[in-house]
Amino acid sequence: MRIVSWNIRGFNKSLKQKGVMNFLRHHKLDVIGLLETKLVEATLPKIMRTWFAGWKHTCNFHMHPAGRNLVLWNPAIVILEELDIYPQVVHCAITCKVSSVSLLASFIYGYHIVGSRKPLWDNLISFGENCSLPRIAIGDYNNVLNANEKCNGKDVTNKELKDFKECCVLTGLTDLRSMGCHFTWTNNEVWCKLDRAMVNKHWFDQGLDGMANFLPLGCLSDDSPCIVSLLDVVVNTNRSFRFFNMWASHTDFNDIFSHISSRAAKAKEDLEWGQLQLHDDPTNVDLQNFVLIMRKQSMSLSEVERCFYYQQAKRKHLNQSDRGTKFFHDLVKRNKKLNQIVVVCKEVGLPTTSIDEVAKEFTKFYECLLGTLDSCEPINSDIINAGPSISLEQAVSLERDILRQEIRDALFDIGEDKSPELFINGSLLKQINHTIIALVPKGQHAQSVGDYRPISYCNVFYKVITKIMAKRMAPLLENIVDPTQAAFVGGRLMTENIHLAQELLRQYNCK
Repeated sequence: MRIVSWNIRGFNKSLKQKGVMNFLRHHKLDVIGLLETKLVEATLPKIMRTWFAGWKHTCNFHMHPAGRNLVLWNPAIVILEELDIYPQVVHCAITCKVSSVSLLASFIYGYHIVGSRKPLWDNLISFGENCSLPRIAIGDYNNVLNANEKCNGKDVTNKELKDFKECCVLTGLTDLRSMGCHFTWTNNEVWCKLDRAMVNKHWFDQGLDGMANFLPLGCLSDDSPCIVSLLDVVVNTNRSFRFFNMWASHTDFNDIFSHISSRAAKAKEDLEWGQLQLHDDPTNVDLQNFVLIMRKQSMSLSEVERCFYYQQAKRKHLNQSDRGTKFFHDLVKRNKKLNQIVVVCKEVGLPTTSIDEVAKEFTKFYECLLGTLDSCEPINSDIINAGPSISLEQAVSLERDILRQEIRDALFDIGEDKSPELFINGSLLKQINHTIIALVPKGQHAQSVGDYRPISYCNVFYKVITKIMAKRMAPLLENIVDPTQAAFVGGRLMTENIHLAQELLRQYNCK
């Protein structure tokens, strides 16, 4: 199912009516919200008969003389039910006949004046209070959410941002991941992100996956059309093993890890029960010991639980806060969805339609980039021998057996604890030699394969080996690295060459 929102800036001309019809057919859209149509309700029947035969519509023309929001849908694909209609927003319920997906949709066109948008924010908040379904709020908000979403023109004030941000916090609306244009409106001088597609936490809870594509402006309007495609549910594949720090908080971590939240809650209930019993019988030694034990157990489980959710949520500013159950769960679910790459643009410019196509595009890209062989010149041993070299004693010190203390020091430097047996036979398992490749987007609107930066995560054993080698080589660098190399050598400073250059320039004109 595909839903689109587009500020068409007037829908009276046949040119725009035909352009929208062709747009619907080309992108195979099912629901479209046309904004700022400037139509009157009496002209709608003729437009529908001429250009959109078989489609149904609803609008808020009777609530505003300028003809603001017009929603069209294909009844062969979706069932759309009107819920609430207001001057700045049309709320409706949508059910896809093909996938049986049901969601709430709000088509928004905000007023141009900051104060006039206040009823819009209040309406979005009240509509979301009793919302238990996935919800998407799509349209032209006529408001930026952050200062960096405007280029040129007057600076964005806190007054412009405050109400919108408060609305997002109270409703739980966050931007759906997007591709395409970052700035969605322009007058050729000022560029702003006024159009957006936002979803609530139930969108992630129910496993919906989608992508918003902001297309170029084109010739029909000065706003970008926003196409939201509901994607197939991504089947979870096998993931690499990850060690959580909270496991080390207890020797029998298997039992602790199992249902950590319920175990912490049970320990708290037992503690409260024991405290009440001790209150009625304060001289009971058994109750005193029981309360003491339960207090320690409750504190331990609460800290382990907090550590687990903190590591999952990955929010440094919550380092000293409590678990924040609702916030943390929503954050973990949202991040899990955002970490998936469900669609990219192909070389021909068209988006992929399945997860398999995404994988093929990445494989094809890196096979072309890294899969070619090229000859290289061999190392010239004469040049190596002409430079500084280490002595025989120093070479022996580099090749000596690995000591247990060296392994301990290297592991403690990275805050972990491993056993030293991997150095006994001088070889590593093939599985340890594998790395995990993470694709990190270079920007907020990564859409092609080249917009992702590959990063390889090595096993912790490589960190240990690297640290041991670095510590052994560090004392020898001073003898083999030229003195003019001032950076990245212990005891030398990069600023030394800067000072030398300054002294030379000062004395350049002296005789």
